[in-house]
Amino acid sequence: MLHDSRLPHFLWGEALHHAVYLKNRSLTCALDDFTPLEMLTHSKPNISHLHPWGCEVWVHDKSGSKLDRRSNKGKWVEFDEESNGHQVYWTEKRSVTVERSVTFVSGQHYNQCDKATNKDQARERERNREKGGLAQWF
Repeated sequence: MLHDSRLPHFLWGEALHHAVYLKNRSLTCALDDFTPLEMLTHSKPNISHLHPWGCEVWVHDKSGSKLDRRSNKGKWVEFDEESNGHQVYWTEKRSVTVERSVTFVSGQHYNQCDKATNKDQARERERNREKGGLAQWF
């Protein structure tokens, strides 16, 4: 995740925390195709809110005058469960703060990324079938 997002290595703790967050909401065969969170709470986890770690976000800024910029660009790090907000990394300040008014850049959502990847893979398989060769068997 650190490599893909191109964020600094000192954010490894936040990356690990997000990886555990995802793992607890993912199916596992050790629990008979239940998630660890589902076994604990007896309800399916909602994963519709997930975004890629390190994706760009715009944070609303209330300070300044009417003519000043009203939002700042940051990188999303993780959910803050204590405040029900988002932790955002600021590249200029090299710091992480908790923010509430966050807007995610469109097109950077796990569900949309998966659909685009699956479409690309299907197109590639179709091209390989048309060409023939070993690729048609995969």
